Amino acid sequence: MKPECEKCPLKDKSKQACIKRQCEHADMPPPSPTETRISKWPITVCDAIGDDQIGLEVTWFSKVTGDFTAQIARLKDKENSPGHFGSYVTEGMYYKFVLIDDSSQHKHPSLTWEIPEEGTDRFHRDGSTGAQFLLQWEPDSGFTFDLDS
Repeated sequence: MKPECEKCPLKDKSKQACIKRQCEHADMPPPSPTETRISKWPITVCDAIGDDQIGLEVTWFSKVTGDFTAQIARLKDKENSPGHFGSYVTEGMYYKFVLIDDSSQHKHPSLTWEIPEEGTDRFHRDGSTGAQFLLQWEPDSGFTFDLDS
């Protein structure tokens, strides 16, 4: 028994009890691979996220929900007809991205966000979108944007 454990005021000083209580002096077993999560979100405030089509600047991020707000800093496809990024967002405007899929505990982890339909320019113009404006993150490939209809 460790000297620190001998001074513990708790009655049950067994190794199993210390592990269960997550005592700071316990020799914790390593986590199983299925319990491993992304240790850190791939987004923080002031991050620049983008590809050759779109660039975002993150202005707010929730570590609890994974949701964030970003300004569209750069938009190559400004066409506002269906099937184009410019139909959903406008360069210079701010949009909320909501985490809709957290597959970070799976063998191939990924995260997917969408701009809720009501938050898109097309919804305000046409009353519906018919598609989702998505942002996906995977550890190997980074961030990608997509319109999913």
